[in-house]
Amino acid sequence: MTPRERMVAAMRNEEPDVVPVAPDISNMIPARLTGKPFWSIYRGNDPPLWRAYLDAVKYFGIDGWMPYGNLGGGESPGVRWTEEVVSEEHDRIVVRRTVSTPDGEMWEEVIYFRDHPPWPNKRLVGDLDEDYPKLLHLYPDTSKLTDTNLREMMAEVGELGAVGGSLSVPTIMFNTREGGLGRALRDYYQNRRLFMKLVRRSHRQAIEVARIMCESAPDFILIGNSGLWLMQGERITREISLPTLK
Repeated sequence: MTPRERMVAAMRNEEPDVVPVAPDISNMIPARLTGKPFWSIYRGNDPPLWRAYLDAVKYFGIDGWMPYGNLGGGESPGVRWTEEVVSEEHDRIVVRRTVSTPDGEMWEEVIYFRDHPPWPNKRLVGDLDEDYPKLLHLYPDTSKLTDTNLREMMAEVGELGAVGGSLSVPTIMFNTREGGLGRALRDYYQNRRLFMKLVRRSHRQAIEVARIMCESAPDFILIGNSGLWLMQGERITREISLPTLK
């Protein structure tokens, strides 16, 4: 079997010729192998992370597992992102990213490290009531989504590994909410009306993105919500995430 055939067989619970060798080298090892500062990859897209991963697959001779083939495009009208460098040091660059929507602006700060993946210094969502109408503009227009990135990866990876995309199910927004997990949990309990409106909107979005992605026939679709059960707990996960997974 080729590495791709081997990985797909294992994912389908079939018997491959040998056990696939696909260690989760994630982003750290591919980024280090480039020899470049990590900000070149995560901020400058030089090279894109998926190309760095493919080079690592070739370097180590492993069976590839590439979940980077997300759909592109779909930007909503009137939404514009800008960024400025807040500070720059030998080992890090702090960047402020501002998104302008028809209902106002939001901003976040990201620390890009020389030898580590980036980390949020300030998350995008500050006050849920104030930012709710702005958030609605950040959902992509699914009618304009394209699979160009996915098809480019599938063509370049070939039989070196399985290629797919990822999508997210509704969560308590601990990745985008200023104040992190604690503040997101308070939103769930104290601002439930708006919170559940976002859950329903995210559910519809995930279903539509999955439908479009399936039409492109990737090898797999990854549910990209690492820590879902751990961060939310069983009850909340069953309420707001499991229906979309089903």
